Amino acid sequence: MPLTALARTPDKIGEAAAMVAGNAAHLAGLLKAAPYPGGKG
Repeated sequence: MPLTALARTPDKIGEAAAMVAGNAAHLAGLLKAAPYPGGKG
């Protein structure tokens, strides 16, 4: 089955991608403030 590009990103995919990016940024901020124990800084 060949892969084809969509003319437009489905709304649910866009919403999920935005949520994942927001969660990753939030986690990065938390880890910067209080690094995970055992990490190397």
